[in-house]
Amino acid sequence: MIVPLTDADFDREVRGSAGAWAVLFSSPWCGACGKVAPRFEAVAARCPGGRFGKVDISAHPKVAAGLGVLGIPAIVFFRDGEERGRASGAVSEEEIERGMRGIL
Repeated sequence: MIVPLTDADFDREVRGSAGAWAVLFSSPWCGACGKVAPRFEAVAARCPGGRFGKVDISAHPKVAAGLGVLGIPAIVFFRDGEERGRASGAVSEEEIERGMRGIL
């Protein structure tokens, strides 16, 4: 399951929790985001050891700005609340899986 994250709950949900998180930063107007989202969802469905979230930067820009996310789509990987890696652009399922393996 992919958790929708907002400016209001991001720190509590991701930064304040133990374990692995992959967070997709995207927007409805972004064509490449529409291609990455199903890949992200597919990895989330077969990766029970991690948590997956999504931030719509059009509706919740503070989180992206605070993390220095300058382009979308972007996936930021967190372990125990700390950023551990990033992937950006039209990433493949394999790249997303590799990022998750690095934090699980």
